[in-house]
Amino acid sequence: MSIKNFLLGSSSYQRFSYFCLPHIIYLIITIVLVVLILIFKDKLRNLSNKTKNIIRIVGFCIILSFHLIYRISYLYYGTFAFSKHLDLYFCYIIMYGILFSVIFKKRNVFKLFFPLVFTGPLMTCIFPSINYLYTFGFFHCFITHNFLIIYSTLIFIIYDFKLEKKDYVLSFLVSNFVMIIVFLINYIFGFSYNELDSLLKIDFYLMYVYDKFYYNYVYLIYEIILIFGIFVSFVYNKLANYY
Repeated sequence: MSIKNFLLGSSSYQRFSYFCLPHIIYLIITIVLVVLILIFKDKLRNLSNKTKNIIRIVGFCIILSFHLIYRISYLYYGTFAFSKHLDLYFCYIIMYGILFSVIFKKRNVFKLFFPLVFTGPLMTCIFPSINYLYTFGFFHCFITHNFLIIYSTLIFIIYDFKLEKKDYVLSFLVSNFVMIIVFLINYIFGFSYNELDSLLKIDFYLMYVYDKFYYNYVYLIYEIILIFGIFVSFVYNKLANYY
């Protein structure tokens, strides 16, 4: 197995399928850790500032380094494509928002992006866009989605965040604005920055990119996922702060 095949994926690796054993293990690890964070929330909040800073910085470095290696590998091997490697996917936009808010200690920015962690990233945890098992892309997907959720919930607890009604509304409005911008970019340049294409196994180009009904359908699914994710963050906020 060459380094290139490991980084970019290759048919020499076993094909990934939804809810295979490694996928189920990933899901169980994520659920268990998020639940444990809630159970031990009081002890986590009482950690020293030094320990909290270590958690904050180490988590940031893990997520960012995995993603940079993944993207740089495409540049290095000459397979980078503007149509799918510009990080305009909603999950990555959320990831950058969380990382920016954490490293620069921007509490309002974190509160803006935290509810969105339970939208695209959560859906990708359940239906990951992975082709092969045990490649770098396989581990990258776990780090930038599953671990992102674990890390975000941990930061939420240790730094004692509380969400209010205005935070949910702002998250909803900003996420819709971002989705409209990305849809316009797709429309103008013929790109396919849309997680639902891989999630629902829809070929972007065969669905007639300029067909308004396609965009209405995709946007409706996004709205459902967005509302669901914000509701999950509402429940998490209640469990974290009022129980």
